[in-house]
Amino acid sequence: MTTKERLTVNIDPAQFEQLQRLAEQHAVSLAWLGRHAIARLLAAENIQAELPFPPVQANQRPRSA
Repeated sequence: MTTKERLTVNIDPAQFEQLQRLAEQHAVSLAWLGRHAIARLLAAENIQAELPFPPVQANQRPRSA
């Protein structure tokens, strides 16, 4: 059994209603929609985060801002 962390978010009623409709249309839970959205965001951020940073050599320390 894998350990999972719990996350609570507050959204406005209109967003909640939209998510409920989306979950019903695709026969998935609200939790699944949340996990899916988080996974997509993290994947997109990882791709974009890799682009602006130049490669660092093993003996070179990154410069501070």
